[in-house]
Amino acid sequence: MLSSPDTYAQTKQMIAESGVQAIHYDVCRSIFDVASLIAKAQFVISVDTAIVHMASGLHVPQLALYNPGTANFSQWHPNSELAFTSIASKHKVPDINELDWLDVEQKLTQLMAKTKR
Repeated sequence: MLSSPDTYAQTKQMIAESGVQAIHYDVCRSIFDVASLIAKAQFVISVDTAIVHMASGLHVPQLALYNPGTANFSQWHPNSELAFTSIASKHKVPDINELDWLDVEQKLTQLMAKTKR
């Protein structure tokens, strides 16, 4: 997992509390470090951030997670045939936690099958 210096503690806590086996790669100091990691990645999973667009530009397969909103998605979707996307359901306040987790799991399975080496 990557985090910015501002979210280092939050990411570390999230990994500890979730019980998931994850590596927190916390030595990125610039966007160039992140781009280098993405370029070497087998695939990327990210919410709607610059990472989605870097993965698209670097031709790295990805699962991109979006809040609801057709206008935002139509403007900022990953412009890549290598991308799978999942969009959270509509609520009064957009909440990325309202993803259809079965959809996310299915698309992650497809992504992993597509990128097996």
